[in-house]
Amino acid sequence: QQLIILKSKIDLKKLEHVIHFVFIENDLNDGDSGNFDRINRPKVFVNFSDADHYNIVKPRSYDGIERVRDFLGQLELYVYLKKTVYHYRDLLTSAQAKPVERVPAETVSSVIPGSDRLWLNLFGAIYQANQAAQKNDAKYSVIIYSNDYETEKNSTKLNKLTAYLTQQKINFYPLNPLIENIPALERGFECDGHWNASTHDLIAKWLHKIIVKN
Repeated sequence: QQLIILKSKIDLKKLEHVIHFVFIENDLNDGDSGNFDRINRPKVFVNFSDADHYNIVKPRSYDGIERVRDFLGQLELYVYLKKTVYHYRDLLTSAQAKPVERVPAETVSSVIPGSDRLWLNLFGAIYQANQAAQKNDAKYSVIIYSNDYETEKNSTKLNKLTAYLTQQKINFYPLNPLIENIPALERGFECDGHWNASTHDLIAKWLHKIIVKN
C-alpha cells in the first residue's frame, strides 16, 4: 500500500529524501494476503513474483459491510470486536478438533510457512521504493524497528533485513536503541501499545540529527 501511494500519489521530483519506516514483524504480517479476511484490511495490495515484477490486487468494493467496519474503526472498536470473535471461534474449533499427529523432530523446519513469500513482498517493496527514489535523484533510507531486536548477532529477522539492505547499498538506521531507552509505560498510550506524541517527537528529533544534518 505504501509503495503504490509513493508511486502514484507523491511527486518524487519535489522530494530530497524518502524515509521508509519498516516495523519488521508488522510489515511481514501486513504483506500476507492470508490475513486479509481476519484483522488486516488493506486498501490495495502488491504481490511480488520477483523484485522487478508485481501485480496489484484491487481494493474491495466499498459495500455496506465495509462502511460499518470503517465506522467501528473510527471508534477503535473494530479490531477488538474482530479479535474477540476469532478468539471464541478458535476456542470452539480447538475443542472439536482431532488430536494432531506429532511430527518427528528431524522433519521439523524452523522456517515459517510462507516466509519466503512474505520476505519477497517486503524486499520487493523496498527495492521498488529505492529505485523510484533514485530515478528522481532523491535519497532513500530505511528506519528499522523489530520486536525481535536483542543484539545484531541474535536477531534473525533483523539480520536478514540488514543483509539485504547492505547488498542493495541502502542506508538504514535501527530505531530500537532509541525506543528501548524510553520506559515502556511512557512510550505509548495507556489504552494500547501505539507510541504517543512524546515518543514521536523524540523520533523526529533523532531523525533530524542522523539524517537531515548528515
